[in-house]
Amino acid sequence: MVRVEAWDQSGKLLMSGPTREHVEGDPFQDDARVMMPFNGSSGSGDVTAEVVYANYGRLEDFEQLAARHIDVKGKIVLARYGGNFRGVKVFIAEQRGAAGVLIYSDPQDDGFTKGDAYPKGPWRPETAIQYGSVQYMFEYPGDPETPGVASTPELPDAARVSPYGSQPRIISIPISYHDARPILQALQGPDVPKGWQGGLNFHYHLGGQGSVRVHLVSQQTIRGGSSGT
Repeated sequence: MVRVEAWDQSGKLLMSGPTREHVEGDPFQDDARVMMPFNGSSGSGDVTAEVVYANYGRLEDFEQLAARHIDVKGKIVLARYGGNFRGVKVFIAEQRGAAGVLIYSDPQDDGFTKGDAYPKGPWRPETAIQYGSVQYMFEYPGDPETPGVASTPELPDAARVSPYGSQPRIISIPISYHDARPILQALQGPDVPKGWQGGLNFHYHLGGQGSVRVHLVSQQTIRGGSSGT
């Protein structure tokens, strides 16, 4: 189960979702098998915090925020896909004390600014969402319970480790640029650095200063148990 809600500084509800993927003209748009958005291996929990926009969520992006005296500790980081693996975005955010991460595909990178969106063309439509794992595979590839060892049926439980060390403790949820738009548009604070502006038709800001608060809920299960935060 995942949930995302956002409010502006006045307490006005900006969005509630994530919005289900829906594309007019797609014969499977209402298929019950279409999953709601989630990131595999995300942490579980329930958090509410201010939002900070972190561009692609690369190390250099977080360093730029720090250089501008913008602290992501206790905040929810909004980052766009691209530049690095989604799990790296979450890893760096967690290292710096963030409470959660939202990841979206900006139309500048994959959307209408590139060309016709699906179904007219190949680019990502407004409500489309990139799914995927945020497991820390760069440190623990494969089965997170058996780092460095083949995970075979014969391997005894005593040879396995807790999977939590290889997976985020914080919540990570993917959203569409349809859901990211009202959050980004309401963000205040400093202007974004050069190269951080995306393809939506308004000027991007870094956020903080209480301009937008987001409520994230994520509940995932690992081997029959609830993952911790």
